[in-house]
Amino acid sequence: MKNELQIDGYWWLPSIPDNKIAGTFYNTSNQYLKVFGSFYPNDILSSSKRESPSIILGEDEKGNKITLIEISKKETRNISGLFSILHYQIQYCIKGIHLNSINDLIFNEIEFRIESLTSWRNYYPVKHSIPCKNDKLTSDFNLSYSASSEEKVYELGNEFELSINHRAYPREIHKEEIIVTQYHIASIKSKNNKGFTELLDKAYRFKFFLNMATVRQNDFLTLNLYSNELNDGAKTPKTIELFFNKK
Repeated sequence: MKNELQIDGYWWLPSIPDNKIAGTFYNTSNQYLKVFGSFYPNDILSSSKRESPSIILGEDEKGNKITLIEISKKETRNISGLFSILHYQIQYCIKGIHLNSINDLIFNEIEFRIESLTSWRNYYPVKHSIPCKNDKLTSDFNLSYSASSEEKVYELGNEFELSINHRAYPREIHKEEIIVTQYHIASIKSKNNKGFTELLDKAYRFKFFLNMATVRQNDFLTLNLYSNELNDGAKTPKTIELFFNKK
């Protein structure tokens, strides 16, 4: 993924929730968690000799819930024997929820931005024009938005459907410059709740299609998950962010 992320917070194992240790999650060229101390307090067996945990839970300074999945130890170092610094390689980081396992069936939609999708669609509802008078350009300009209200939905088998929507929003509208960003975003919905890896697999299949259609390697820019179970009747669905290492 193109976006980079750093999360400072406290981390713990689901089986030992009272032992929270400080650390930082990094998503740069790869994903890893750096923690100060051990997840196993007062234990004779050191963390370096233990198997990697299957899940690590966390919480950042804003109270956002974090779940880290598919974990392997990268490195262990000691500083003057006072405490240890451990590095864990992380495959999946899910921001906004605590999961019990990778197989939790609670998600029904994955939404993603991907490189080349906007240029491939080649459809830009936000238009800028400068009128002419007497065959000369004037100092006036028109900024308009005209988009089809009909959303196109494509069935993917009997259980999934794909939609591609246009988004546009102005940045810093109270500044002297008017900057409008417009792009397309894809969404895959399931009739039944799924684990996030199954929805991610569907997004990957679309990415492979776009690679062939554009004759280039495209990468995900953002990935968001949604669940009907988390809405609690709210009009705006809760967004769960997904970050992962490319395999």
